[in-house]
Amino acid sequence: MKVAICTDEQEFRENRILDKSWAKKFPGALWVSFLADSLKRKKIEVVTGDIALANIQFRGWNPKEVLVIQGLDAIHGKQLIKLGAKPFILMGFESPLYAPNFYDNLPKIAPQFTHKILYSGAFKNFAAKKGLNHLAYFPSYTRNDIIRVKKWIGRKFLVMVAANKYFEVDFAKLPFFNPKRYLGPIKHRLIKFASPTKTIAYKNELISKRLEAIEYFGDLGLLSLYGHSWDSLDNLPLKWQKKLVKILKKLKPKIVEDKLKTISFYKFSICFENVSYPGHITEKIIDCFVAGVIPIYLGAPDIEKFIPRNSFIDMRNFNSWEKLHAYMERVDNSKALDMIDNGRRFLRSNKGGLYDQQRFANFVGKIVLTNSLTI
Repeated sequence: MKVAICTDEQEFRENRILDKSWAKKFPGALWVSFLADSLKRKKIEVVTGDIALANIQFRGWNPKEVLVIQGLDAIHGKQLIKLGAKPFILMGFESPLYAPNFYDNLPKIAPQFTHKILYSGAFKNFAAKKGLNHLAYFPSYTRNDIIRVKKWIGRKFLVMVAANKYFEVDFAKLPFFNPKRYLGPIKHRLIKFASPTKTIAYKNELISKRLEAIEYFGDLGLLSLYGHSWDSLDNLPLKWQKKLVKILKKLKPKIVEDKLKTISFYKFSICFENVSYPGHITEKIIDCFVAGVIPIYLGAPDIEKFIPRNSFIDMRNFNSWEKLHAYMERVDNSKALDMIDNGRRFLRSNKGGLYDQQRFANFVGKIVLTNSLTI
């Protein structure tokens, strides 16, 4: 039996995701190398989807002996299944804002897989009559990542680690004499209206709230901003370009080399998801617990089902940035350390451990081994 890890991420192909030093650079990817190591000891080979296809073509692999672990609607997974490989585990760790076609097509994709690991909101999209459904807990950390909590006094105030990305293009800026520059965005808009998932996701996007946070706290000089692509704002609507251009010159955003170490020197961290969607909880809030910083969270509407309320500041409790700011100023040493300790206790709990990459690898490995016993 073989296992094929199928993803459309170019950086993960050619078995590169199996390399721990490489996988560690990408949030939620390290578990794959853990899985490969554990299954190797059981004489089960793990490869990426492109390598599995090549082995079938050139090395005589029997596709019926290949279990497909597929991320979203990865092309190599579909190709392997078409050849006769078993659609084994379907994973959906991307948000509907950036993978709308996957969520739209879940009624067709999901039923063919034996196991589905998806965010809670996704299970409303299809009739799960066959196989087993598992809630997705984004694999975010390892026990070795946890940083010793620093003293509250002396920390810098607020940090945000987020790349400059948006979800649509401002048409007012497009030069109509250059078709190549506006046909793409037009197609993007058409997809928006053709996709039920994207229409809903646009209404619940939170990237605009991140920009609001940059505008408010950045203007006050209270924010440190890290992330890619802030040197150009051309991807943002004109209104945001005008609002942020001077603020970003003052903030001088940097690319973070070690996120956990960097944010550990701050009191608070803005960790908004890119969309509000049930169960969609990524590494953003978990990283805060690992680094010992207080998360200011906005994202999954059912967050309290997954993360204890006493471990983060819920942005939904504030109807203005001024009120949030005033609350943050009132958080003293005792209250802060108590909240941070609550986050650390959560990581040590069984529920918090569900976000551990090693534990997730063990979970997937157990499913694979159970399947091997039934063949």
